[in-house]
Amino acid sequence: MSVVLNFGDGIGHDRRRSRAWGGAAGPAHERGVAEARRTSVGWVRPVDRALWTTARRRGVVLHSCLVGETPTELLAPGSGVAMAGTSKTRRNRLDYLTRTGRLVKILPGTYTAPRFAENPTILARAFTAAHPTAVVVGRSAAALTYWPELEGLPVEIVDSHLVENPLFRVRRASIPDELIGLVHGIPVTRPALTALDLCLGDVGPEAIDRVLLRGGTTLDDLHRALRLTRGRWGNRARRRLLKDSATMGCSELERRAHRVLRRAGITEWVANRRYRIGDSILMPDIRFTRVRLLLEFDGYAFHHQREAFESDRTRDNLAQLHRFIALRFTHLSLEDEGEFVRQVRAAERLAQPY
Repeated sequence: MSVVLNFGDGIGHDRRRSRAWGGAAGPAHERGVAEARRTSVGWVRPVDRALWTTARRRGVVLHSCLVGETPTELLAPGSGVAMAGTSKTRRNRLDYLTRTGRLVKILPGTYTAPRFAENPTILARAFTAAHPTAVVVGRSAAALTYWPELEGLPVEIVDSHLVENPLFRVRRASIPDELIGLVHGIPVTRPALTALDLCLGDVGPEAIDRVLLRGGTTLDDLHRALRLTRGRWGNRARRRLLKDSATMGCSELERRAHRVLRRAGITEWVANRRYRIGDSILMPDIRFTRVRLLLEFDGYAFHHQREAFESDRTRDNLAQLHRFIALRFTHLSLEDEGEFVRQVRAAERLAQPY
């Protein structure tokens, strides 16, 4: 015979019930076994050694259970995170479910389901729930806002509480309140500040290109974020990158070309401006303002799609029919900056004036 017993919340026990069920064999014991009821909730530790010993002698196998929420029900709706709070009963319940493998403890008093244990969004939500002053930054903030491809571990956090945990990379910093937003209830740096944080790291200037291209922020917001975080190391380099962005370059290849042309003293051009050629409106990467010369840059991230390829060819043909010289450059052709400048100067001499 196998019986599952209900011991209330599974923590501690009623002494009267212990005496009735766990004393010497007799009517009280028989009633206790007869009243034992089945349930399918979950297992907990035994609560009364005398009860289990007596039942075992009678040939009854008892299993204790945890009455209350299931592991899934313990997680906050839409959150995937369970907080122990100040309730000792709840904490003990969550710790038991962790020991039995049905929950995972992320931080002290903070739990999630095993399937969420390496989910960066759930982990970010768990950390910020445990530490209300924490803010998600860097690659993790970009993944939550405008660049989901950057999602990964560890989750990058700014907080006053430094935590040693391989799932998180925590540092101290001061972030203006105006540059903090909420995404799915998670405090994150706004895209403008996120891009400025990433542009000098392993992501590089593409962080600014990407946020502008995807409409995550504007150039004015980037300059404002820079002003609000003055005094930071690297702000001079960030300011230079934003100056390059003033020409609305959409890729690092274009930014690099802009810098090379300016250093060579070639400045009579505009970038990514709409211009009518015949009956069509085009937006060349660079159009010279005094002569009919166009420069196009085939960056891997922006020009290697089928539609972009077809559009580029159509634009080249249209430009030539209206007496424009159109030069195309790639990452490789820009490696030799001197040759690049020589080709542009030669084309500038050959191009016809407007």
